Formats: sequence, C-alpha cells, structure tokens
Amino acid sequence: MLHESASSVVGDFGRGWITLLDKWMSGEQGVFPLIGAAAVTVGATMGLGLWMASRGGNKIEPLVDPNMQTKELQDGSRVCKYLTDGKFMSYLFDDAKTLYDGVRRGLRVSNNGEMLGYRKKMPDGTEPYVWLHYKEIIDRSVDVAMGLRALGLKKGQETFIGIYSKNRPEWIIAEHASYTHNNVIVPLYETLGADACAFIINQAEIQLVFCDNVVKALALLEEQKEKCPTLRFLVVCEPPTDILQKKASGQNVRVISFDDLEKLGRESKDRPEPTPPTPEDLATICYTSGTTGTPKGVMLTHGNVVADCTTLTYFKVSGPNKSDVMISFLPLAHMLERVLQAACYSVGARVGFFRGDIRLLTDDIKELRPTMVPVVPRVLNRIYDKVMHEVNKSSLKRTLFDWAVASKARELDCAVVRNNSIWDKVVFKKVREGMGGRVRLM
Repeated sequence: MLHESASSVVGDFGRGWITLLDKWMSGEQGVFPLIGAAAVTVGATMGLGLWMASRGGNKIEPLVDPNMQTKELQDGSRVCKYLTDGKFMSYLFDDAKTLYDGVRRGLRVSNNGEMLGYRKKMPDGTEPYVWLHYKEIIDRSVDVAMGLRALGLKKGQETFIGIYSKNRPEWIIAEHASYTHNNVIVPLYETLGADACAFIINQAEIQLVFCDNVVKALALLEEQKEKCPTLRFLVVCEPPTDILQKKASGQNVRVISFDDLEKLGRESKDRPEPTPPTPEDLATICYTSGTTGTPKGVMLTHGNVVADCTTLTYFKVSGPNKSDVMISFLPLAHMLERVLQAACYSVGARVGFFRGDIRLLTDDIKELRPTMVPVVPRVLNRIYDKVMHEVNKSSLKRTLFDWAVASKARELDCAVVRNNSIWDKVVFKKVREGMGGRVRLM
C-alpha cells in the first residue's frame, strides 16, 4: 500500500498524464509537439501504471457463489441457491402482483413522478423530452377504457385488443386501458407485414386495433376485406385522412382518432367501475415471428409477466429503482421490452421513447441520458463499429484502447464494476458520453 504522500504524488503525476492523453485522444495532436509516439507510450504506461496502483475498485457482491450456484433438494433435484425453500419467486412486491397494480404502485412510490417521456418539437427548434406523470397516464388509460365500452366492446377476458404501433406513450395507455376492465392485448409486429397481422387478427378474433399511423391502418383495411371480418374499429394516433375514412366506411369499419376515443370515454355518462385482473388472468397473447410458418400465439398471464420481473433481483444493488430512466426502442411487441418496462413502472422509474427511427437513436439517447439501456447484439455491434472506426485512425489510440479493454476485462473477472478508473477517464469517456453519460445497466 502506498503512503498517503506518495499516493498524492502518484495521483498528481497520473492526473497530468490523464489531461495530456485526454487531449490527444480527442484529436489535439499538438499537445506532444516535441515528443515521439514511443516516448508518449512509455510515459503514458508509467503514468497509468502508477495511477492504477494508487486506485482501487470495490468488488460487487454476487447473488450466489459462481462456483456453487445451485443447491440439492431432498429428492436429489437441484434448484437455484438463492431461492427460498426451493420455491420460485412469483412477484417482487405484495402490492404489485399484476401489471395493472404495478403502475399504481409506481404512482405511490414515485409520489406521482414522471412516467413516460417523448420528444416534442418546440417553436425555438429544439426537441426536448417532455414527460407525462403516473396519475395522468392512469387517468387517460381509464378514459380510453370508458371509450372502448362506449364503442360497445365488452369487459372481460373474451375481448382482445390489438396494438399495431411503434413504441410511444399511446401504446402504454392503450395497454393499461385494456387491463382496466380485464381485456387482453395482442401486439402486432411491424416486421410481420399486413398479411401476418391479418392472420393474427382473424385467429384472435380482434375487433379493435390501435395503429400509430394512417399507413398501417390502410394496410389492415386492404387485408380486412376477406381475411379478418371480425375487425370493426381502427383507432389511429394521428388524425385520420379522408382516404382512410372513405375506405373504412366502405368496409363497415369505423375509424376514430386516439384523442377522440379518449374524449369519448372522458365525456361518457356510463362509466363502469374498473374490474382489475388477477394474477391468473390472461394479460397478453404474444405471437412468434412466424419464421417457421404462420405466427403462433403464446398466452401469458399477469402472473407470468410479473414473475419474469423477479429475475431482475439477480442484479441486486444495480436493479431498477425510482431514480432510473430507461430508453425504449426495442419493440413492445417483444416480451423483453414489456417485462423491463413493467419492472420500471413498479418501482416508479421513468421510460423515455425514441422517435421511431433507429437512425436517430444515438441522438435520442444523448438527449434522454438514460441509466438503463436494453440492447440486442445488432445495436451493440453498431456501437462497436463506430468506436473501432475512430480508434483505428491511430496506432497509438488502438494500443491504448486494447490496454484499456484488457484492463477492464481483468477487473470484471475480479467482480469489479466501476466507471472511475484511469481507462474510464481517458479512453472510454467519449463512449460513455455518447450514451448520455449515466448508463449503469445494459
């Protein structure tokens, strides 16, 4: 262990090299006008080595011993060691055993905090995130539920509601409007195409579909003539066009805007009391992508989805909390995104939606500055390619980057997770800032 005075000297030396290297890595080549690359490398190595010797990282406590992750039961079978009495967890909170309850718990623990965010263009040309609070979302979902009743859709598990939309606040409002009177939602994949969507609508006997735009509504009408005769209503998040209205009326389908449906429910004199679901009630039918034939529906109860949220206990101290902000861009038709959002709502966290264009995702992330980022390999590969494109512009940058990655890998092997190492300050800072600077869980 270094003496305090020695540590101070090492710290000053290391910080000096951090400043120089930071400028160099940022492209200020002139900071080394009289020093060759080899000398810089040697000096940097010394500075980094001394600095790292004077700094340490705290180990995270694993949920279980990696070398003993299961335990044996009396019958000889084995289960996860962290399970109590060998029983699987069904929920995280006693007051959030359904998706309906989870949002209401979020309202309480966040003290009606911000829940859903989206980017809105302002007169000055900026496009900041604006936020809808928990109570507003709950109230609006109840109004939409009353609108569904006013249209004649019945309460209960026999009514299936389709959602054909990119991620946006209306998706969540429509979902929880369905849960208000124990209806079942059926998300439709954008990538499936109208033909597969028509198959799903017909099989699930869906009467009403929420669409985010006119194009999707028109596509469904094209299929509706022969393949989905049960379809009676299309709710569109943007103002319906005359072409859409004319085509729909010719096929005995009523088109209504999301705002008008909400208004219809808000002004309805007949407002039946909510009939919340139980954990055993069906919450959603999630259809497969249909790569091996026609899409197949997977029936999931509220208890199923809430139980999935318990897997986040694996992260212990890094699991979701009410201070978190999650970026939403993975399709809500996929259960990974649905489960993560359900977990966030149950702890009073915030979810900000991307603008619907994956090409603008980086800018959305920078503006939102999320703490949680659900990702898939394709997105990580894009980030990696962009980073490596910059790193490979210089052999010294590449050398430092390789050292940094190797050092961080060794720390991870030792269960050390931190963002205050020398490598974080010099090498990974730009990558972190490109993700908003606050990401702690991916």
